[in-house]
Amino acid sequence: MIQKRKSKKLFFQPPQKKEKWLVCIRFPKDIKEKLRQQAEKDYKGRGKQSLLIEDAVNYYLYTLSDIKWADYEKDSDYAELIDDIFEGLNQAPLEGATQVFFSEETKNRILEIEKKIKLTKPLMKDVRTGLIRKAVSIRLSLGDKAFFDSIMNMDSIKT
Repeated sequence: MIQKRKSKKLFFQPPQKKEKWLVCIRFPKDIKEKLRQQAEKDYKGRGKQSLLIEDAVNYYLYTLSDIKWADYEKDSDYAELIDDIFEGLNQAPLEGATQVFFSEETKNRILEIEKKIKLTKPLMKDVRTGLIRKAVSIRLSLGDKAFFDSIMNMDSIKT
C-alpha cells in the first residue's frame, strides 16, 4: 500500500530589522589597532568593533549624568566634557573611516548631549566625533569589558 507523504508547511517571516544609526569615525592608527585587538578579545560574532565602540560610548555617557546643565558655567564636569571633546578632535594621524552602528537608545543619548553642548557652545563643531573618539580612547586605555561591566553593575545595584 502506498502512503502519501505528510509534509508540514513552514511559514517564514522576514527577519525583523533593528533600527541602527550608522556613523563613520576616523581613528588614529594606534587606537584603531588597539580597537581591533580588544574587540577580538572581548566580543564574539559580527560587528565586534561596533559593539565595543557602543559600549564605550554608553559608559562615557553614563559618566556625564553628573553634569548640572542649569549651572554649566561653574560645573567642573562640563569643563571636563568640553576638554575631552577637544582632545578627541585633536587626535592624529587619522586612518580610514570605521563604520559604527549605534542602537536607537544610544543615538538619542548622543544627540541629546550634542544638542545641549550646541546650546551652551554654539560655535563648537564636530561634537559627536570628538565625543566618540575620546570615549573609545578611554575605554581602550583603562581596561577590558569585565572591568566596565562591573562598574556599570555596581552603580545599577546602588540605585
